[in-house]
Amino acid sequence: MPNIAGINGYKPSPPDDLIRPLVEQYVARGFKNRQIVAMLIRDGVYDTSKYSLSVDVLKKKRSRWRLRSTRGENHTLETVAGPIERVRTRFPSIGSHLMKDYLREEEHIQVSRELIMTYMRLNHPDDVERRRANRLIRRQFWCVGVNDIWMMDQHDKWRKWELFLHIGVEPMSSLILWLTIWWTNRNPRVTCSYYLDTVKRHGKILPLLTQSDPGTENNGIANAHTMLRHKMDPSLEQSLQHRFVGGKRNIKPEIHWRLLRQSWTPGFEDVLNEGFNRNIYDPDDALQRLVFHYIFIPWLQRELDTYVARFNDRSPRKDRKKLLPLGRPIEIFEHPESFGTLDFAIQGVDDEYIEEVRTQFANPEDSVFDLVPPRFAMLAAEHYGDAGVPEVNRENAWDIYLDLLSYFHDIEEEEDGVLATEIAQRAAMPPVGEDPEGAEHMELLDMPRCPPRKHRIEGGREETIEGRRVKIGGKLVFITEEEESVPQADFTDESSEGDL
Repeated sequence: MPNIAGINGYKPSPPDDLIRPLVEQYVARGFKNRQIVAMLIRDGVYDTSKYSLSVDVLKKKRSRWRLRSTRGENHTLETVAGPIERVRTRFPSIGSHLMKDYLREEEHIQVSRELIMTYMRLNHPDDVERRRANRLIRRQFWCVGVNDIWMMDQHDKWRKWELFLHIGVEPMSSLILWLTIWWTNRNPRVTCSYYLDTVKRHGKILPLLTQSDPGTENNGIANAHTMLRHKMDPSLEQSLQHRFVGGKRNIKPEIHWRLLRQSWTPGFEDVLNEGFNRNIYDPDDALQRLVFHYIFIPWLQRELDTYVARFNDRSPRKDRKKLLPLGRPIEIFEHPESFGTLDFAIQGVDDEYIEEVRTQFANPEDSVFDLVPPRFAMLAAEHYGDAGVPEVNRENAWDIYLDLLSYFHDIEEEEDGVLATEIAQRAAMPPVGEDPEGAEHMELLDMPRCPPRKHRIEGGREETIEGRRVKIGGKLVFITEEEESVPQADFTDESSEGDL
């Protein structure tokens, strides 16, 4: 009689053509064999009543498919020298964890951290010591669960180049929701568009609350989120569903800015500084600023998108002082139940609601969404023809900039009146500390602001960190007006996540 249960009484392994594409994808993302087996089962890739896949069987399949592990590739100091130096050209200050990811994703080689550290100690000992000398700054942070709150913040450290960044973060998972660069981050319509685009991109979901530092640049997000929450739950009417916090309490975005400046920013600042060093870029010159934006902003946004994808898909190092779910941010965000937490997202937001709110608070017809004025964009497109702007990279960015700048200088001599008017109207950003005025200003909805949640932490232990008493662990308890206590999950977070 045939053995219907498989060979030797065991179920057969899933067909190769069913699981191999996903296994190749998971290997490229750096998952271990045990994780891959669990994810194939979790995602229902094959029928577990008919097939079975063990770690040992997966190892044999990977060997047959030539999907080698770090040990299987057997690299040496000589074979990794070139790839490591190529990555260091772009990211000179990253640590061994990020270096390992860059080598896997961009150089397509699997290298152990031990080999990377050995190479760095031998060839770049000063850089290793600089990273070891960084003092850890620890902070406590608590949150109810995934999509309880979305936090956002602006970043003006690149103001001298007239470049401005904005970030949105889901704090429970540490997922970066958006990280954008534009010629302004002060206009609430622009920041509101980032939020609405994210709502649609993640399946038309809303967090319970949004949060930011005080300042009018996030009024658009506060208004849009409040209106959407009201449409989904009329009982919330007459309450602002956004929290403004000061005193460095919007800590999660600040952690992400610190990580960005540690690992990503230095290599790109070297490129940007070339414009000053060669005296070819003056941000106070309106024409030079427009040419610079036209060439550099799309390129830098692509680089930031790559950074976000890489950050969201890698797991932080283990830390016994952290109670955050440990795992890749995208996995925690999409599968919170696998990490012992809950998803509080408001599901199924109607497209009609989103577009209605977008028209009111982030109208796509507003000129703030133009990278450069229309006449300028048309002339630049004519200059490059059907081929479009050449692919920009760190080696050729300033050459392309000079070519386009020369072209517009020639046009200026022909006295193109429309172009001259558009250039003159694109003013530089106002000084730090001044809120946008006129067309850039947006009033906040006239509603009572969301009060801070009162809470206490029961249990746990106290430790002295940098001279301060900090409570580690325990249970977060919300305190209602009636003094009824509702237990929720809590965790700590800190900017010592290194090269997350």
